[in-house]
Amino acid sequence: MSSFSNPKINPIQGLILCMSASTALAQISGAIISIEQAKRDTFVSSLIGCIAYLLYAFWIYRIVNNQAPNQSFLDVLELKMGSLFAWSVRYWIALYLMCELFVIDKNIVTWVKSLILPYTPIWAISLPFLIVCAYLAVKGIKPIAISISVLMPAFLFLTVFMAVFTYKYRHFDLLLPLFSEGARPILEGVTTTVRAGMELFLLLLLKPYTEGTFKWKHFVAEVSVFSFFIINGAVSMLTIFGPYEASLQRFPLFTQWRLVRISSFLEHLDFLSMYQWLSSTTIQISLGLFLIGDLLTSRQRPHKIAIMTCATALFISVELRLNDSDFLAFTKYYFYPISTLSILCWTTLAYFTTRKRGLS
Repeated sequence: MSSFSNPKINPIQGLILCMSASTALAQISGAIISIEQAKRDTFVSSLIGCIAYLLYAFWIYRIVNNQAPNQSFLDVLELKMGSLFAWSVRYWIALYLMCELFVIDKNIVTWVKSLILPYTPIWAISLPFLIVCAYLAVKGIKPIAISISVLMPAFLFLTVFMAVFTYKYRHFDLLLPLFSEGARPILEGVTTTVRAGMELFLLLLLKPYTEGTFKWKHFVAEVSVFSFFIINGAVSMLTIFGPYEASLQRFPLFTQWRLVRISSFLEHLDFLSMYQWLSSTTIQISLGLFLIGDLLTSRQRPHKIAIMTCATALFISVELRLNDSDFLAFTKYYFYPISTLSILCWTTLAYFTTRKRGLS
């Protein structure tokens, strides 16, 4: 069977999907939250957060390799704890995914509306975007994985491209003094960094659709790329704008693109950020819609109906006139802390259901 006719994905594609989800969450909302929390020590909290993320990645690596092929930890949980408990967890995860997709979709529409297409109605921005996401989700996990495998190299290239051509605007003395904000802001920034990387949890849900053995070196490569993205983003925000100016901006990572110029004849390259941001968010929303449908039903037709229903709900929710300050407060004070605790709970459940003795 060829790789294209095989409906399953390989472990590397699964890791790339999780990395795309992590970068989507980090660049859209994680950057502004971490700079507000840790200020000048965002660089320190990013470093510590990436080390903590490596430990979480090792935990996921152990769990996913203990899972039986073609079986999610939720299936084992149902056998050991009963249908009621297992389906409660399924609905809990589906609700979390729906909230996350709302956060990502709302942010990306706000970004396009405020900085790129200010005179375009919100529905005209959101509708085509969600149609593409829903189409990919309906087609299945394989097209989503192939899409991100094609898009990710260009995404990473643009990240390095921006770092190189904004280097001359960086003032590294703005990183000092270190540890100037105290312990609590640093710990809050660490939590935000690790939370973005916790999208690696999705591997446990993708296990039934994955064929092959996960290797630790692949996890190390994923953590390294994610760490570069996070640390480079923190350093660039601090050294280009300074901690306080960066915290006042809605999308500080995007603003850096307006500084990119190759010569006096080639500038205004911020349009490239549209590819960089839209590619990762499209894949993340497509993946989220697919997993929500998979969590709610195993039958093909209800699966498609669930995807279309969730996409419609996202479209309606983004159309609501929600104040941006209230939305940011919801993201910072409710979504991030609650989702962090939820993922830790699910990871712990997965650990106990997949270890050799299982739950007693």
